[in-house]
Amino acid sequence: MPRGMVIIDWDKMTGPVIKLKYPETLEISSDLPMQAFMMHTAKEPPEGEISIQVEDANVSSYYFQFKQKNTVRRIILLLLLNVTEAASDFFYILRKLEPQIKDSIDNPKLIELIKDIYETEIISDSGLTFSASQIRDQISERAKTLLDMKKFEEAQSLLKKADEVPFKLAESLKQAENALKTKDHSKAAEYYQRAAELFKEIKEEEFFAKFSNKSQMFRKIPKMQDEVMALEEKAIKALKKNLINETAMHFERAAQVATELTKFDTTRDYYEIKKKEYLAKVKALMLYMKATADANEALKGLVKREVKDPE
Repeated sequence: MPRGMVIIDWDKMTGPVIKLKYPETLEISSDLPMQAFMMHTAKEPPEGEISIQVEDANVSSYYFQFKQKNTVRRIILLLLLNVTEAASDFFYILRKLEPQIKDSIDNPKLIELIKDIYETEIISDSGLTFSASQIRDQISERAKTLLDMKKFEEAQSLLKKADEVPFKLAESLKQAENALKTKDHSKAAEYYQRAAELFKEIKEEEFFAKFSNKSQMFRKIPKMQDEVMALEEKAIKALKKNLINETAMHFERAAQVATELTKFDTTRDYYEIKKKEYLAKVKALMLYMKATADANEALKGLVKREVKDPE
């Protein structure tokens, strides 16, 4: 998990200065702001994304500049990471934050914005299923193999995708996971399919199949939920007409579909309850029908006895 975030501003008199850091207790080397600026601006134009290694951390550093009141404003976003985390995995997050921070750089409530961004965007991204750096490494290895086979155009095409595809993949997977948090299964399916297509672009057929299947699976959930609701409505209507057998059949089918929905993390708890409810109602209805049938048989027997032995 990232340790914290720092925003560095440029002062004409003193050079790079720490505008803010979150959490405020975050400790960083006094040399880091200048080191980051020097590395970003060593070339012309400045390099937007760099990885910095310090003694006990990796640093993801993102530079951007913009005009403000006839002057050039130069800003660096630093994300301090643990040594096991790849700095390049977080570039796409910092890049995405640029417009928000640019608009709020002089806002007194900037620290509140950073706190919200850090806790809702950055920390949540630290647990992404796939590492962007690992994906890039895989692409590079495959490109090397193609070069050895003298497939130069194919290798070049693949290497071009190493810049953007890993970040697009991470974004798609994050959006899918966020959609699942709100139980928006259709949106999750859409993002998983997008991830599948990106895996296909980089020739990861196994992951393409995996996420295509995942997308199809999540597309089924809303349909099954609708089916459960429809069956419950049919059961209630049949019960009002005293069609007990038909009511039991609808509840039994609803229990079967609910059982399928218990296989998914996002729907398990709710449909465990609904499954038990439907099965209990089926059992009660079967007992009702049996009790009615037993009573009818008993009444028939009573009538026969009365006819046979009239007073």
